[in-house]
Amino acid sequence: SGWTDERLRYGAAPTNYHQESGDDTGRMAPPAFKADIFEAVSAIDNSLLTAVDSEPTSSNAVEFLRDESTPWGATGVQAAWRAEGIQMSATKLATGSEQVRLHELYAFVIATGELLQDAPRLADRLTRKSALAINYKINEAIVNGTGAGQPMGWFTSAAKATVTRAGAGAVAAADVSKMLARVIGVEQSVWYINPDVFPQLPVMTVGQQPVWLAPNGFQAAPGGTLFGRPVQFLENCQTQGTSGDIQLVNPKGYYAATKGNTPEFAESMHLFFDYNMQAFRWTFRVGGQPYLSAAISPAKGSTTRAHVVVLS
Repeated sequence: SGWTDERLRYGAAPTNYHQESGDDTGRMAPPAFKADIFEAVSAIDNSLLTAVDSEPTSSNAVEFLRDESTPWGATGVQAAWRAEGIQMSATKLATGSEQVRLHELYAFVIATGELLQDAPRLADRLTRKSALAINYKINEAIVNGTGAGQPMGWFTSAAKATVTRAGAGAVAAADVSKMLARVIGVEQSVWYINPDVFPQLPVMTVGQQPVWLAPNGFQAAPGGTLFGRPVQFLENCQTQGTSGDIQLVNPKGYYAATKGNTPEFAESMHLFFDYNMQAFRWTFRVGGQPYLSAAISPAKGSTTRAHVVVLS
């Protein structure tokens, strides 16, 4: 097309691309070692998108019903006692409509034709690295997202409960027991921790009883369970000693919608045809937010409960 001709003739030069030589990127795939490319990053095993309550959609926005009533509250479906012959009073669900907009996430990579010819595995490596990058960004949004141009995170939202830390910077057994008492759906909850927190877990006890247990002894450690709930490392948790370094989460308290089930992929040799470069692009539309707008009050007492509990 005429636009393509003009783009090829006058378009801006590509930047930040992978090439055979001339800078550090050329070391990604030296011709002499093109059959021995080693990928150190393990397979994705901490995707929050598979843990939360997610569903695919063909729309750019999804409406879902939010119901924050409780069996002991004054709203929503109620049960009541009555005497013989007394008329019953009808109650109804206290639902509100919420809209979740899907936002586009992308990864865009350029490589020279020379590098692609001499490194036949580069395209596969780009696919895996882009998947890891996309997964991290989705995790970051689900935990820490601002809600502006990206999902609203459970940690940055008002839908969390906070436990005051017993000691400065430390995580104590008393802290995690209080957190366990305040999570909604404890049987579905997971401990997400910053890796810096882990050294404190194996030495944490109540009297002489350890509260952290490694699976099958220490053969399958780390991970394990803390007060019976699984522990997962998550780089998206805050650094040790700050609010959010350890989070007890019921992931089913978070709603996410995706455009399809996998990122869309496209490649083009035409975008930078006159530079003999190939462009690779991955796009994925994701939206999400917690089901609750705030922590809820219990039937008795004043200590709030939520799907997400963090240390202050």
